[in-house]
Amino acid sequence: MADDPAGIPREFFEVADAFIDLANKQAEAWGEGRVAASQLFAAARYAAFSIVAGDPAVAADRATATAALVEQFRHMLEDNLDWYEAELRKQEPPAG
Repeated sequence: MADDPAGIPREFFEVADAFIDLANKQAEAWGEGRVAASQLFAAARYAAFSIVAGDPAVAADRATATAALVEQFRHMLEDNLDWYEAELRKQEPPAG
């Protein structure tokens, strides 16, 4: 499978899309805010597991591990906000 222009494997996005599809289905019953909070909790839980299971020495330096994850999340969130804003601008009717 081809990578995106940034070199991220397509499978990365397929996994993310599977989580988003599940969230969209759950949001029908529970609402977007509640599902978003649940996904953040799940992401934090899995990230903590991944850090501890992958390298207990990294887990011992909680501040560094936390800062790295927070920065990664901030970058991903900003990229997605930029993408949604651009998509919304495409949908706006021309002025005039």
